[in-house]
Amino acid sequence: QDQLPPFPNDIAFRFVEQELGWEPEILFDQLDPLPIAAASLGQVYYAVTHEGQEVAVKVQRPDLFYRIGLDLGLLRRLAVTLERFPRLSRGLEWVSIVDEFGAKLFEELDYVHEAQMAQRFRADVEHIPGVYVPRIYPELSSSHVLTTEFIHGIKVSNKEQLQAAGIDIPSLLRRGVRTNLKQLLDNGFFHADPHPGNLLVRPEDGTLVFLDFGM
Repeated sequence: QDQLPPFPNDIAFRFVEQELGWEPEILFDQLDPLPIAAASLGQVYYAVTHEGQEVAVKVQRPDLFYRIGLDLGLLRRLAVTLERFPRLSRGLEWVSIVDEFGAKLFEELDYVHEAQMAQRFRADVEHIPGVYVPRIYPELSSSHVLTTEFIHGIKVSNKEQLQAAGIDIPSLLRRGVRTNLKQLLDNGFFHADPHPGNLLVRPEDGTLVFLDFGM
């Protein structure tokens, strides 16, 4: 989820320069040299802007379009083969499933699209007490680099830390359930990747924070 092996910093920082037009040390007042999280599609760095705002800078892993395109091509060939044999395919349209999966995966590689989804989700939940979405910094973002407000929080799955911070866990769970039902039943627009790496709790007030809006 967020502790995969990171790719080298020199590649990540060179990618930031290529995408945003300036070296990271010029763009930011401070940028920690080690990623604070590494996932399958990108890794995140802690930074501070020249205005003193703490931000999270997500940098996409290199060569993802090629790697994922190759994987999807192989999966699609397997799906075509499966559909030729009804006993193996069990009547499912495997090619359509792979195509839909691939379309959503390539959407997730576009950080401009993710930024737009985050802003829409933020507007949907901003009136719900105790729920928050970090703000986006468009001027420090691109298709492959995404800069957002940095959140100091506890993973929603870390029960010990939540209890130590005095978080009312039943109340937190009710808020999470209500928010997810609202996404599904009222808005028709929902966070499709709500694993513990994408859900934080602010220890000072128990606010539930949603992260990562690629899907």
